[in-house]
Amino acid sequence: VEGATRTLQTAGEVVERAPIVPPWHLSGYAVGRLLRDLAALDGDADAEATQRARRSARAARRIAAKVAVQRGEVERLVAHLHWRLGETADAARTLADAIATCERLGARPELARAHLDVANWGLDLGDGRTTADHLARARELFETLGLPWGQLDSLARRAA
Repeated sequence: VEGATRTLQTAGEVVERAPIVPPWHLSGYAVGRLLRDLAALDGDADAEATQRARRSARAARRIAAKVAVQRGEVERLVAHLHWRLGETADAARTLADAIATCERLGARPELARAHLDVANWGLDLGDGRTTADHLARARELFETLGLPWGQLDSLARRAA
């Protein structure tokens, strides 16, 4: 986390000095900040860390509204924020939004990860699909894309 913080601090200085920064470049910075702040919540998250993560989530969403390719990933990361803060209903709603966004945009890697998150967390999205259905969809997408899915085996045993 410390290395990421230094890198993001340097990137932030560049963003501040640059007269114009295209949204595409800002999106990587915003997603990086959100990831760093999510990682910081893995330890003992205090109120300041929680607020920083919420601010990063809002900023990432604002930028992702202009950069379609980032929308699914940002929504999935915001769902992780809700999950880590114990906001299960918000996590489920946000993951449902992430899945819909990824399907609409054809963002299959993020779609696979979103389905995996639903299965991992045992969430009911109210879409009539079971945890096993989400796991099967994640597995299908990972296999189709040729991405590693070793962690799915343990999930499949739990969901069965």
